[in-house]
Amino acid sequence: MIENKVFTAKEQKELIANMVILIDSREKEIDHIKEFFSKKCIKHEIATLKYGDYSFYTSIHSSTYDFRRRQVIERKNSLDEIITNFTAERGRFENEFLKMSRGCRCLLLIENNCIDDIVEGNYRSQAKQQSIIASFLTFKHRYNLDSLFCKSENTGLMIYKYFYYLLHVLMN
Repeated sequence: MIENKVFTAKEQKELIANMVILIDSREKEIDHIKEFFSKKCIKHEIATLKYGDYSFYTSIHSSTYDFRRRQVIERKNSLDEIITNFTAERGRFENEFLKMSRGCRCLLLIENNCIDDIVEGNYRSQAKQQSIIASFLTFKHRYNLDSLFCKSENTGLMIYKYFYYLLHVLMN
């Protein structure tokens, strides 16, 4: 595990430079993300992930540090999509989190909305505000789930920076 190792400043830069973001092969509507990665020369690959939509790996001195079972991002293209997951598709959605290995952390990245949209009722679903908030917080505590909201044009940046700073923290 990377956090049990000591790396020089030069090796840390190399690990960051060698970071490759993994995009699940089943992920849809990702042109804006792949375009951002390509434009910014961020290495990325399509792979079949057991869970989550994004993860990463890095390598140095013929050692590879693969995070796909330890840290993933689950992306939703809107608040309406996550509300559907919390309501009509709850069983399937919860099973995804149950499949995650112990110790795997997940970031729920929701595009095109903000938390205030729940509070203000800015969504199409008939689900009650209280139910949506309860689901968010229940999933957070039950599955060690963090949530982040962003505009779709910032999704690629947020995915990259999330893993970038995670790697920094683990190396220090």
